Amino acid sequence: MINTPEHINIFIAYTSTDRSFLEELKVHLSVLERLGLVDKVWYNGLVEVGSDWEATVHDALHRSDIILLLVSADFIASDFCYHQEMKQAVRLHEEGRVRTIPIIVRPCLWERAPFAELEVLPRNGLPISSSDWAHADEPYVQITRTIEDIILDLKQEDRPPDQQKRHLEFQRSQEEAEHYFAAGKWLEAQAKYQQALHFAQSESAVEVAAVERRLERCRNEIYFQRHLARGEQAYREERFLDARSALAQALVFKPEDS
Repeated sequence: MINTPEHINIFIAYTSTDRSFLEELKVHLSVLERLGLVDKVWYNGLVEVGSDWEATVHDALHRSDIILLLVSADFIASDFCYHQEMKQAVRLHEEGRVRTIPIIVRPCLWERAPFAELEVLPRNGLPISSSDWAHADEPYVQITRTIEDIILDLKQEDRPPDQQKRHLEFQRSQEEAEHYFAAGKWLEAQAKYQQALHFAQSESAVEVAAVERRLERCRNEIYFQRHLARGEQAYREERFLDARSALAQALVFKPEDS
């Protein structure tokens, strides 16, 4: 059974030859830790001196929710990586206890390996080391986004039925609000964002903060347009002091891109 979504742990299996790929992947995954989506990213370099190395790795592997296999010819050639990490990762995946994701870091005949039936990253099995990437960061960004989607799926699966219902209402309200927001229909967008917040009890702090920022923008737009209209009306009626006061109020709420 995968852990509760508040404690998503990632285990990375790799061979020392591919350490550079591990380090770069850790940098890109850090955004998921910053967002609170990942509790810990673990790899065997974290084993403390004097600890039972194999037992510690085995324990971390079985406490993980997502296992990433950094696959290369050296990884497949390593007895420990192949038998102690990869085979167990595939078994745990088949049992539904973890999500195991092979990541092809260098070209190799991975299609013959036991994990070949799993979804591999980057997409289409293009190795991270390939010169076909437009930028060296591109495969890592794709991998990180996919892992983020998997984590969000795990969170959704773990929600009780009432939380799932609130989550769906939150998503529906947010989508409708975004539609009105893009159309500049600020009153309608404000109402939908408020409705989304009503259903946001089980949403992450990041998601709630994003809705609150949108809601604040809607309020500023409404106040800005309201005072601007009053100022223009007063100006047309040659009530210049009233017009000046209303326009000054409009400037207080003027959005930066208006």
